[in-house]
Amino acid sequence: MPLWPKDYDGALVDHRLDPYRDRAAVVSDNGEPAMQVFIQVDLERKQTAGHLWWRRWSHPREFVVLHMLMCDGVQTDSWLSDEVLGDELDDWSQGRFMWDGKPMRIDWCDATKSEALRNELGLDER
Repeated sequence: MPLWPKDYDGALVDHRLDPYRDRAAVVSDNGEPAMQVFIQVDLERKQTAGHLWWRRWSHPREFVVLHMLMCDGVQTDSWLSDEVLGDELDDWSQGRFMWDGKPMRIDWCDATKSEALRNELGLDER
């Protein structure tokens, strides 16, 4: 068994995320832009047993990282836990984005604008 898992064959794909994969959006508060968000779907495995070089790993699964670029230029990110993902997806599908307990409007961008935000955030450089 490897020290770190190298492949992600057989990853558990969450098809609920398909409309939002590598997608940018503009979040507005009362018609004024508040931030831009980029939805990044990544894979993770957890160590299930072993130590040193005798490690066993879970099946890979997807998780969501929200990259946020505030209007003042501050950049931050947040991982969505499994416990909140369903509620977030429901909100997004209804054009709503909850921020600090406040509902805001979310408008999804096309592929060109999504790629531009991805580049601006420097996600391919990480």
